[in-house]
Amino acid sequence: MTVAGLLIGSRIVRHKRTVNACAAISTVTILGLTLYPDGDPSADVGCAVELPYISATSVESLANIILFIPVVFFVGLKIRRPALAFGFGVALSAIIEILQGTVLGIGRACDTGDLVTNSIGAAIGATLSYVAIRRTHRADRSAVRVQSDGEEKITAKE
Repeated sequence: MTVAGLLIGSRIVRHKRTVNACAAISTVTILGLTLYPDGDPSADVGCAVELPYISATSVESLANIILFIPVVFFVGLKIRRPALAFGFGVALSAIIEILQGTVLGIGRACDTGDLVTNSIGAAIGATLSYVAIRRTHRADRSAVRVQSDGEEKITAKE
C-alpha cells in the first residue's frame, strides 16, 4: 500500500484536477460511511471514552486507519502541506465523532478510540503525501541543470 501510494502520488501530484477530484471523493466517502444512519436510531447520545484495540485481527480499528489515509494523502498533495493535511484529518475525525455523539436518529456512537485510529491513518496519509511531494520536487530539480554560464537547460522530460 505504501509503495502504491508513493507511485500514485508522485505521478498525479502535478494533475490538479485529478488530485482535487480524489480529495473530494475520499472526503465524501468518509462522510457517507461515518454519518449515514445505521442501526437502530435511538434517543441515546453519548461518547465512549476509551483507547482503541489495535491488532492485525481488529477489523474495525484497521478500517478506521485505512479510511483516513486517502483523504489526508490527497489533501496533502492538493495543498502541498502534509502537516496541515494531517490537522485537517484529525479535525475531520473529531467533527465526525462529535456529530455521531450528538445527532439523534443516525444510530451511530461516538468513540474516542475511533479518533485515535483515524488520526493514525491521517498520519500515514500525511507521511505518504510528504514523500510523494519530495520525490516530485527532487525530480523537478534534477530535470533542470544550470550550465556554467548561468542558462538553464532542460535535461529531462516532465
